[in-house]
Amino acid sequence: MSDGDCGAGYDVMTVALSLPFCDGFVVAADSRTVSEQLTYSDETPKLYLLGGKAILAVCGAPFFNATIGNNLQRTIADTASWADIEYAFNRLVAEEVQKGQVYQRLAKTKFRAWFLLVGRNNGERVQRYAHHETAFALEDWNQYPYAVLGDEYGVRLLLNRLYQDEMSLDKAKLLAVLCVHEISKVNRSVGLPAQLGIVNSSEARLVGLAEVERLTSIAESLDWRVVLNGS
Repeated sequence: MSDGDCGAGYDVMTVALSLPFCDGFVVAADSRTVSEQLTYSDETPKLYLLGGKAILAVCGAPFFNATIGNNLQRTIADTASWADIEYAFNRLVAEEVQKGQVYQRLAKTKFRAWFLLVGRNNGERVQRYAHHETAFALEDWNQYPYAVLGDEYGVRLLLNRLYQDEMSLDKAKLLAVLCVHEISKVNRSVGLPAQLGIVNSSEARLVGLAEVERLTSIAESLDWRVVLNGS
């Protein structure tokens, strides 16, 4: 999947992913937005904390994704259930689509838009996916071992070799940051710092920049095969 053509012969592919670990999900994204004029910003939120129970990862059209993410983050209460969160997402997206501007601008700019919604419902891990081609209807992605949006090919090359079922939280965090870091080396549409979130049995939270920088430093300086496969 890509964010779409943004200028003649130029593919914009940012990255977002979720990795199940033994107690939930680690969610990660890069921080870069590429405008229609091919200018860069590395300060774009792509992970949104929803009521302390779920995280929304966005990829693609920033003019649409920011509206959805910010409105959901602002309106979903800490006491919201998973059903409440899904309902709020569906209602908000439907309202934006009905305005008639979303698809017109997507078509005009050739941007695309994807969403990844992860959380826990009655103790079970839940992973949902939505995209522009199906009017953003939420699809069940629980059957997949992990989910990748954007620069899918490069990330899957890493995950196919390194992902382990029921891995520890520490390994999952490092692997998620590693994926964003490695893709940023070869894809100019992916920019650091990585953004990182955790959904476990008790909470959902975003990881602070200091911890992300520590993990990035490990990814840069150590042999990641040893780090991930070691005890």
